[in-house]
Amino acid sequence: MTLAEDYPLSGLTPEVLKEIFESAQYDCEFNDDDEPSGVYVPDLYGLYVIAREKSSLIRFFAHKYSTKSLEDIRAFCRSVNDAIYLIRTSSSNEPDDDGDFRVTFSYDLLLYADQKITPRIIIKVAREIDDYIAYAIEQHDTQSIFRNASDS
Repeated sequence: MTLAEDYPLSGLTPEVLKEIFESAQYDCEFNDDDEPSGVYVPDLYGLYVIAREKSSLIRFFAHKYSTKSLEDIRAFCRSVNDAIYLIRTSSSNEPDDDGDFRVTFSYDLLLYADQKITPRIIIKVAREIDDYIAYAIEQHDTQSIFRNASDS
């Protein structure tokens, strides 16, 4: 597949997104083996990228997990959301089967039906989101919620 100069939102299929990230030398895989809706890029903080034509969005998000208290996790999310306006954080209300709470970092890029986006911009946004996630954890994880051995 040869990459186009730019893509409408409808053209950002999981296959195209995978090709875009692989052309930038990132290992990536589909986010679901059976019915992929986007890609997973482990080298960028485990970033998922999904184009949602119905919502006019390209969604960039990553999950991290913590065994700390829900109170500490929510304090972290509030701190990030109050200080960093580019990304949003949220947490699960209940721990998973392993006892971990999920913290989600997300960014939505609005792209109207008549607009197009270049692969270069998609990669640039993904790298910036990766940097913002690292910065958010470095600056706002005062309770060390991501510093346990079980955290990923």
